[in-house]
Amino acid sequence: MSGTAVVHRGCVQVGREVVAGMGGDAPWKDLQVQREFSATEVADGVAAVREVLKAHAGVAKPKKGWRLPASAPATPDDVFLRKFFFTELGDVKKAAKRYVKYWVTRERLFGPGGEASLGPDEKRGVDVAMRKGYIGIVSGAYDAAGRAVFVGQPGKLDAKRTKSYTKIDMVRASWIVLHVAMQDERAAKHGVRVVVNASDGKMREVNRDQDNQIIDMIQSVLPLRAGPIDICWPPGFFAWLWPIICLFLNKQTKSMVDIHTSKDKAKIMAKLQRRGLTPDLVPPLFGGKAAYDHAAWCDAHPV
Repeated sequence: MSGTAVVHRGCVQVGREVVAGMGGDAPWKDLQVQREFSATEVADGVAAVREVLKAHAGVAKPKKGWRLPASAPATPDDVFLRKFFFTELGDVKKAAKRYVKYWVTRERLFGPGGEASLGPDEKRGVDVAMRKGYIGIVSGAYDAAGRAVFVGQPGKLDAKRTKSYTKIDMVRASWIVLHVAMQDERAAKHGVRVVVNASDGKMREVNRDQDNQIIDMIQSVLPLRAGPIDICWPPGFFAWLWPIICLFLNKQTKSMVDIHTSKDKAKIMAKLQRRGLTPDLVPPLFGGKAAYDHAAWCDAHPV
């Protein structure tokens, strides 16, 4: 497959070379909205989020999507609520709803005690899944907008679906990696961006339910704002798979995706640089110079 990627009606089309929208060599426009808040605005916003949560907690039968599980703390932490306030750009109601969904999803994935609820075998499965490198953090890497840089490698998934890890193991592992980034105030405030090596991706590795859960985590659960997504070297089947993935992406996320198909790594790096990813933020895999050791990262963050 050759040519550049073209954004069309909020979705990316892969095919013959056409230059339009965000594709080709056109000047890149960062479409993610950034907003700075004063200390007073943050304090007032967090207090407002707390009031929204309190109002729904006081209802005998909360509306769908507003019931906090018993595992959620009775008194929300201000620092934690602030992350949701930043993620939703000061929209108090959206921040409160994301907070509720965070606790509902956490309990569904891990149980009332979070990661501590997992047994030895479950932890082992999550560790195996996490070490596959499906998603990882480039430590200390932030673009000019303050976003943390992630690496995605779908080709690292186990095509044979061996018993070493399960779908839920991979979803839990992705949660843990994203959760570490969430602890970073800078990433919580400005968001994250992902550069993907899709060259080794195979159709038999695609697990739509697994991927949809991970997409949902970023778009509406964890207090992390989804920034630009750069997909490099997509496989041939991507042309028909991508429209299906688009069904699960919100409009903002779709608008920030670009696809790079050149086989020349230097050209890929040049395109990434035009999109705000300088060589010091990108691993050598993409033509950059950033240190990226996912195995060492996993050692430092045991399950």
